[in-house]
Amino acid sequence: MAGQGWYLVGPPEHRLPKDVYGGPEGSWSEKRIELLKQLPLSEWATYQAFDTAKACEAERESRIAKGLQMMATPHDPRTDTIGRDTLTYWSLAMCIASDDARLTPKK
Repeated sequence: MAGQGWYLVGPPEHRLPKDVYGGPEGSWSEKRIELLKQLPLSEWATYQAFDTAKACEAERESRIAKGLQMMATPHDPRTDTIGRDTLTYWSLAMCIASDDARLTPKK
């Protein structure tokens, strides 16, 4: 479609109850991931806009790679958790067409 753009969107962590953790505060758990997946895309955070799906996916993959790199480099346990959380978050993120009806809040 002419003029169609793409958004890199990620799940809205701030919408989760504070007691839904699988380990150290802030770390991901299967329960948190499932709760995030159930939230409508209209409530997800939009991080960046792109002209093409390819450019959007390249940015998403770059962010995933950063998480993998953080995990592969010896760090202290806190940094390892940040790398794992970065990898998990951007693995859940999606590239969505700007005209996708799921981005429109339901009335």
